Amino acid sequence: MPNNGSTAGGTAFALIGTNLTGATVTFNGVPATGVSINPTGTVLTGVTPPGPVGNVPVVVATPAGTTTVAGGYTYV
Repeated sequence: MPNNGSTAGGTAFALIGTNLTGATVTFNGVPATGVSINPTGTVLTGVTPPGPVGNVPVVVATPAGTTTVAGGYTYV
């Protein structure tokens, strides 16, 4: 996943993990767009939403639980 991008959003990202089937991703509470998950549930891709300048939390929620991505994401 890139660690920063434009406040206008539109930055493509990918998260690698396990059990990502059914996951949602939010940036500072705003849902990412175009979220897609591969058939094995190990790669989640999407596009960042618009956001405020600065570092914001990125939260991945799955049916099994929720986690915050370390370091978050920085809008510039």
